[in-house]
Amino acid sequence: MGQKFADGTIVYLKSGSPAMTINVFHNPTRRYRCVWFVGTELNYGEFYEDALTDVNPSTN
Repeated sequence: MGQKFADGTIVYLKSGSPAMTINVFHNPTRRYRCVWFVGTELNYGEFYEDALTDVNPSTN
């Protein structure tokens, strides 16, 4: 099974988050490394595929 989101895709946590960019996909754990900025500070984290969406939940 391929990855749901391509590298460079803008995603959000389904529970709400700033816009994040997919940086790396880890198969077989199906986790994505994402990067985002808060002001000028670069942040990163790893999230399971099921926790992410490419639709901004705050605009729904």
